[in-house]
Amino acid sequence: MKTVHKYEINLHDLDRESMAMVKIRKGATLLSVGTQRFGYVAIWAQVDTETPMMDWQIWIYGTGHTIAAPDTAKFLGTVFMDGLVFHVFYEATDGVFYKPGDFRIDG
Repeated sequence: MKTVHKYEINLHDLDRESMAMVKIRKGATLLSVGTQRFGYVAIWAQVDTETPMMDWQIWIYGTGHTIAAPDTAKFLGTVFMDGLVFHVFYEATDGVFYKPGDFRIDG
């Protein structure tokens, strides 16, 4: 059955690369990003409740901060929170996890 679910990310739970791993249904369509309470970013997604859960990588960066997400990550939107501005990127992993250095070409 298709429905819309909300997934919240506590900004304090981001790792040092500004990334959080979130369990979202496989094949979901991420619809929008916003806030409902301070310190949390909320993502709304259309999901099929009959599909399995999988890991999605979510990166959240403040304006002016270095973006370490891979080039394959997609931009979801911008969130305004008490004078701060955050930009949200995502990628479904299908079991493949990307770290920032994976896509850097040196030399």
